[in-house]
Amino acid sequence: MFTIHEQRTFDVSASAILPLVFAAACAGDAGPQEPALNATESVTTAAVTAEGDSVTGTTGIATGTSSAATQSSSAASGSATTGAGGSGCGAGQDSCAGVCIETLTDTSNCGGCGIACALGEQCSNGSCTCPLGQACAPTGSTGAGGAMGSSVTNGAATSAASASTTTTLGGTTSSSTGSTTGGGGSPSSAQYPCDGDTSGYDAVVTISGNDARTTIENALNGLTANRTTKQSVLVQGDGSLGNNERIDIPSYTILNVCGTLTVTNANGSGDQAALYARNRTNIEIPNATIRGVPLYGMFFREVSELHLGRIDMRLDGQGLGIRIDNNPGESNNWGRANQVTNIRLDDIHVEGTSSQGVETYGVDGLIIGTVVARNVGESGVLLNATNNAEVGFVDAEDAATGTGYAGFRIANEAGKIGNEWPAGNIHVGAVRAIRGGRGVFCVSDSGGLTIDRLTLENNGNNSILLENCHNVQIATDSGTISGGGEVRISQRTDEHTPTSNISLGNLTITGTELNEEPCASNTVVCNVEGTVNACGSSQRLDECPW
Repeated sequence: MFTIHEQRTFDVSASAILPLVFAAACAGDAGPQEPALNATESVTTAAVTAEGDSVTGTTGIATGTSSAATQSSSAASGSATTGAGGSGCGAGQDSCAGVCIETLTDTSNCGGCGIACALGEQCSNGSCTCPLGQACAPTGSTGAGGAMGSSVTNGAATSAASASTTTTLGGTTSSSTGSTTGGGGSPSSAQYPCDGDTSGYDAVVTISGNDARTTIENALNGLTANRTTKQSVLVQGDGSLGNNERIDIPSYTILNVCGTLTVTNANGSGDQAALYARNRTNIEIPNATIRGVPLYGMFFREVSELHLGRIDMRLDGQGLGIRIDNNPGESNNWGRANQVTNIRLDDIHVEGTSSQGVETYGVDGLIIGTVVARNVGESGVLLNATNNAEVGFVDAEDAATGTGYAGFRIANEAGKIGNEWPAGNIHVGAVRAIRGGRGVFCVSDSGGLTIDRLTLENNGNNSILLENCHNVQIATDSGTISGGGEVRISQRTDEHTPTSNISLGNLTITGTELNEEPCASNTVVCNVEGTVNACGSSQRLDECPW
């Protein structure tokens, strides 16, 4: 019999909410978020217990943008810009989380730390290319980008400060190029830069004031109905909407938001999101900047063929950043059946949420380039019931502080195919987690996880917790763990499958220790410097077997 834990319930009031109620028997194991998160201004988390390790209290998420690091670590394709250190790398290498990576041939780090190529693409001389000269542009692409601060009407540029307008551009030859306000750094935003030509878009809209939703949805509704190829809308200017409303994106749409959407508090509830879609397909958002107090910055439910490019989300201590799910519930075995497919996130910066930074549930086929998470209330990146995932770089500071969540977490049979956890089914190039709750957390019969490079510092709960987790390889290249909670190999004896086939290697551990309790099966500890308390049955090797 299959058991899911931490079924969430929500009680909304005007000023506060309890968005997470842990099941008493299994507080360390996150279950489906159903109904959708109703977040307001504060989050109080119930006790988080994992084999004698408990944390109780308020998450204490800071509002605003107090993080010193405000730029994505993959700011421009072709450069590596992250981690401690960065000297002494060889030809064709750059520094990523303080270690040297291949940037000329590695598809998960092509041209810079965490710049991942799409499925089927090759990394050649630091650039992602399609083999045999095939076209790489997304199906149905119609535009080359858009200029922030200008729009086009019959070939004449108009000011972004003017009244909100929508201009149909299909079939015209007029164009205008305006000021630079972002773009670049990821495949989608590079193809649709915010300082590019507007003439290829099917519609251009300029927003202002509090009419952002109405203006953008009018443009979306003006596109061809029942289309089967993508049409495009460019959004310029800055505007606002309440957190009791959402911009609903139809199928086969490219929505390039080259301005700022600010979400105001209007006592919203339910699954309201600044950008939203449900039961749709083939949606691309090359650029978007979101501020304020949304319940969700972005929410995509039962949406396949989704591509998010450069997303900059710095919130005011409320809500969940990006959630992508398949409506997990009993009808689909809590997200494990009828999964959404082909999801790609290029370059994400998320900050100041009260809940997760980026969360998936029920996804088969996921590519993430870089996620930078700062001051998020729960995990920086959380993959639930998700498999066949390639993640370039998770860079988390102050993520899930005071909770049992983690900078990077997988849960609820993530990485499981049938009754197996194939090696590298969830492959992560690098994880950096500083001053958070846990650093890395694998739980609830998840596994198939390989993390190449690791930097964990002063995470207050566990630096790493591998609990009822299977076929995991940590630090196949290198890793450092300093301060904070213990590295723990563990399991709950009354639920899920006992932990198995855990390998930790190439690690330097200082200021904390590695403990295995209760004993797992087939544990390997190799080339680890530091205090290690492994079971007698575990293998201690000088060299790692991989």
